[in-house]
Amino acid sequence: MTSNALLRLADRFGCSLSAACAVHCLVTPLFVTFLSISPLAEEAELPMIVVALALAAITFSAGFVRNTALLPLTLLVIAGPLMIASRCVEHPWLETSLLVAGAVLLSIGHIVNLRRGHDCSATGKCGEVA
Repeated sequence: MTSNALLRLADRFGCSLSAACAVHCLVTPLFVTFLSISPLAEEAELPMIVVALALAAITFSAGFVRNTALLPLTLLVIAGPLMIASRCVEHPWLETSLLVAGAVLLSIGHIVNLRRGHDCSATGKCGEVA
């Protein structure tokens, strides 16, 4: 597997992980209301945030090196503090809003990174890869 294909796979995984994080943040309050599983939800949040941010940092940096796409890195710089700030607030709706906003921005960053991916090695000409 080439490094380009590996990075594209990592972007796809990162997009899925960020989307799963957003869904988790939106659905957990409903489960907590009905099932009282908040300790389980709290334990899942921090590792998910750490993995999502680390994966985004790796793939967005590699994307920048490949094609100088600054938008994914900019989205990471905005999303990271939002997600970290969500862990520091006490109000549940504000926490959820910050976390979901950060996760959505990371998902968008992964999509942009995938769309801006270039495969220059095969043809010598850089073009968009679907």
